[in-house]
Amino acid sequence: MEKTRKTNRYRHVTHSITFSLLLIVAGLAFLGFNLGYISTSYKDIIFSWPMLIIVWGIFAFCNSNFRQGVLLLIVGGFFIVPRIANVCPGLCLLTVVILFIFTGQCYLLLLVCFSLFIG
Repeated sequence: MEKTRKTNRYRHVTHSITFSLLLIVAGLAFLGFNLGYISTSYKDIIFSWPMLIIVWGIFAFCNSNFRQGVLLLIVGGFFIVPRIANVCPGLCLLTVVILFIFTGQCYLLLLVCFSLFIG
C-alpha cells in the first residue's frame, strides 16, 4: 500500500514538472518570435499539430510506453517533414542522410522521401 502511494506521488510530481517545463519552453519560443530572435518562418513548424504529436510521443516514450512513443514519433515525423522542407530544404536532406547513416534502414529513407513527395 505504501509503495503504491509513493509511486503515484512520484508520477504526479514528474507530470507536474514535465508540464511546467513544456509551458516554459513554449513561452520562451513565443518570446523569441516576438523579439525577433527566432524567424517567424519556424512558427509553422514549432506550433503545429505534428509537433504536438511528437511531444506526446516523447512523453509516452519517457513514461515507458515505448511502442506508443515510437509510433507517435513516426507519425508526427511523417507529417512534419514537408513543413521542414518548405522552410529549409537543406535541413530536410541532411535529416534523410543522417537517418540512413545511423539506422542503416532503407524503410526510414523511403518514409521520409514519400512524405516529401506528398507534401
